[in-house]
Amino acid sequence: MCSLALEHRATRKTLEYDLEDEHTQGNLRIDELSLKYSAPPGLYDLVVSCIEAGDASTSLVIKWGSRTKVKSVRRNGKKSQVRGRVLRYEGDWTGWKGARVTLQRSTRKGWRKVKTVRAGKKGAVAVNAKLPRKAMIRLVTREGKTTFGSTSTGRR
Repeated sequence: MCSLALEHRATRKTLEYDLEDEHTQGNLRIDELSLKYSAPPGLYDLVVSCIEAGDASTSLVIKWGSRTKVKSVRRNGKKSQVRGRVLRYEGDWTGWKGARVTLQRSTRKGWRKVKTVRAGKKGAVAVNAKLPRKAMIRLVTREGKTTFGSTSTGRR
């Protein structure tokens, strides 16, 4: 039997979990519903204690998740307007104001940057750019200090 302890480096708040034997190797995902306390993002010290193996410690960063979605694509000749929304999880999904979002288009060599903008109020994104008529596009949100980045699905 093992236990996991996370201690936030700034606040020194500690979260503790009991781990089953099958969770002591490989990747461990702690879902929001399994947290006894809300874990604020930041740098944590991690200590895993096992009765037979002793203690092992390292550090890890906990970040909020994000979602990026293309809402509409309007085309007028070569000019296009792409609208979308960026959300981040902070106990609830809310708009991520100020997130850096890049419009990308697919080419034969892979995805290429077209233009980067910042999300506005409630995570709203509007990008005006010249795009080929049938171009496959997507929105990519950059990772922040406390939030993981995300990518929308491709859209024509």
